[in-house]
Amino acid sequence: MVTDGVLECGERYYENPVHLYTDCYAAPVSSDIEGSVQHVLQHVHKNFGRDSATIISWDYNNPLPATYPSNQPERRIKHV
Repeated sequence: MVTDGVLECGERYYENPVHLYTDCYAAPVSSDIEGSVQHVLQHVHKNFGRDSATIISWDYNNPLPATYPSNQPERRIKHV
């Protein structure tokens, strides 16, 4: 999640969400989320952002498969 300080700086590069995604995930400068956020904030700084730029981000690694066939009851999460 980003504020308008990120979206509206300089030539408004990050108004196109593809640019933000690419700089954070598709061609990362760093292998971690902290490095990706730093890269975006450096872009804002170099383009003389006038408003405060805030980025709220998180990274979550789900070790379980996202989907599985419904005929596998042993894979279901049991609620206690």
